[in-house]
Amino acid sequence: MLGKLTKNLGGVVFGGPESGDTEDNAVEGLLQRVADGVLPEDRRDAMEQLRDLLQDSAKAQAAVGAMGFPILCEVIREERKDLDMLRTALECLTNAFTSPAASVQAQQESQVIGVNAEIFSRDKQNVPMLLGLLEAEPVGVADFHVRYHALQILTGLSSSPHRLQEAVLAYPMGVVRLMDMMAEREVVRNEALLLMIVLTHSNADIQKIAAFEGAFDRLLTIIKAEGAADGGVVVQDCLQLLQSLLRRNGSNQRMFRELGNIAVLPSLLRLQQRGGSLGRQQAANLLYALEAVRVLIAGASGVLATAAADAEAPHNAEAILASGVVDILVGAPLGDHAVSSTAVRTQALECLAAIVHISPAAKAKLRAANCAMRGSSISAVVALLQTALQRQDPQERQAAEAVLQAYCSDNPSGQTELLGSLAAGGPFGKQLLGALAG
Repeated sequence: MLGKLTKNLGGVVFGGPESGDTEDNAVEGLLQRVADGVLPEDRRDAMEQLRDLLQDSAKAQAAVGAMGFPILCEVIREERKDLDMLRTALECLTNAFTSPAASVQAQQESQVIGVNAEIFSRDKQNVPMLLGLLEAEPVGVADFHVRYHALQILTGLSSSPHRLQEAVLAYPMGVVRLMDMMAEREVVRNEALLLMIVLTHSNADIQKIAAFEGAFDRLLTIIKAEGAADGGVVVQDCLQLLQSLLRRNGSNQRMFRELGNIAVLPSLLRLQQRGGSLGRQQAANLLYALEAVRVLIAGASGVLATAAADAEAPHNAEAILASGVVDILVGAPLGDHAVSSTAVRTQALECLAAIVHISPAAKAKLRAANCAMRGSSISAVVALLQTALQRQDPQERQAAEAVLQAYCSDNPSGQTELLGSLAAGGPFGKQLLGALAG
């Protein structure tokens, strides 16, 4: 019997062997009706009941994972013309990889979802089956619900990311098909964004294919349409995918720069209205945009280091300097008009430190920069000193210190000026003593 296959899994996840018997029996009966039913109406009704059961029961999810995937996949492969049956089968699979709405056992449910993803992706025919649904007809199915749920299921397999990446790369034009989904209706587009974030993570091959297929232009177009830094979570997703495409990938960074996209970065870092507290989503969008800048200019250090990214970092810094981003990196964390979010100020300072470290021109620009402080204009370097000495957040103070250290590195004139300013006679020294005194 099908139900015997679920005993071990149910016992491991939920306790004793009898704890999931009710759900096991219900799932087994519904699957048998789907597999062996004669009347189409009865099979559809069984599939709908199974879908609803999976929405509320992690034990039912475990049972479907243990014995139901072959039956559901057979329906998807063989019953393309019955859209209702096809859609509901896909909804069942979607629910098998999604935490139930009334979740009270999150850790156990997460374990079930992970096991289900492992079982499903282990069959090498399953991911190609889902990708095939995204093809143009007659190979695929040009139905909004089918495409949406196919993408949801693929995203649900993210607990086995390497196997998913390999399957997508092995499918002819697989990454191209997913990029095509970013031109579909918003709900499908947004699901495709989430999936591409998973696929491009630490996979240079998928990153390069996506970039070659116009990912940068599509992402920047969506970001602009959604309101840039003032937009919603879709902007955040786009910026996260942008980071993923650029991180540790020198050829993609070069393409991004040569297409003129660095000139667009200031528009991602500006809010339509300044002043007041940043909303949570505004802060998140700015943090992701700043991280994209950091990826471009910090490729020569730490976890971002690769030989190719190292080679591109100085060229990226030059283009970023020309774009006006440095003015934003100075203004966001310093002076009277600094943003209200500590995290954003800290990230802006970290970006500023990275570009000042590798660019003599950025050092000169920082030396010449001023910012408003209590009604007067003061040197940005003095404002950095004040931040390093007086801000309450230790990470923000450390970030300001990093900018000063980068400014002094390989900069004898800057060092001399700072040392000379310790004598309180000159105007710079007076500003410094004022900063120290608060």
